[in-house]
Amino acid sequence: RPLLEEAVLGYLHNESGFGQVLRAALFVVRAVLWAAACQFLVVGSLLIALFLCVLVSLWRLLSVRPFSGLPRMGACPGGLQLLQLGPTPPHFCAKSQE
Repeated sequence: RPLLEEAVLGYLHNESGFGQVLRAALFVVRAVLWAAACQFLVVGSLLIALFLCVLVSLWRLLSVRPFSGLPRMGACPGGLQLLQLGPTPPHFCAKSQE
């Protein structure tokens, strides 16, 4: 406990009801502040994790574009295209269903 809080509570403890009310009020304020700080940390951590997930997803989508002679995204005739992530070619054109 901080020294000032200990001194105030020690002084007011000798007085009957007011010291106990102040002690309860300080306890409630401290609990509310701790809850707010924990909630801020949890929400902040979740927001940072969500932002990182979105950033990684965008980076993976943008880095799928091949650099060899393969066609670029959307270059298939009729717009039919399959996207595949992995060690195989990043994407290939689907055969048309005609």
